[in-house]
Amino acid sequence: MLTDRLEIRLPVDADRSRFVELFTDESFMAFSASVCSTVEAHARFDRMLATANDIAFAKQSVIDSATGQIVGYCGVARFDFEGDTWLEFGYRLCVAARGKGYATEAGRALLEIARASFTGTIMAMIDPTNVPSMNVI
Repeated sequence: MLTDRLEIRLPVDADRSRFVELFTDESFMAFSASVCSTVEAHARFDRMLATANDIAFAKQSVIDSATGQIVGYCGVARFDFEGDTWLEFGYRLCVAARGKGYATEAGRALLEIARASFTGTIMAMIDPTNVPSMNVI
């Protein structure tokens, strides 16, 4: 799908090297427990691909249309919480793409897909010190 400034699409294996680079980058993984090792980054990307096979609004590659570069992701993933499996909505952008409204733009587009195809609960968890992310949600 295209927005005014972004291409948002399901991840493909050709995106792997970029996401491994991002998942092992400390600035990209800010507000996470830790950065991924290369092995963990590959496993994380494998989970993105697997979820994308099942959920139309799973975590998607967010591409800056002006540059053609993947700048992050936006969408849902499964997670276990209090004995149940839920969908968590999230987004993560490289530093150069932050503060431009990309997370909001991509989020709105993906939530429209969710609205058309899903009835249920989608959760979001935001680090309380991440004020810009709270504004997006």
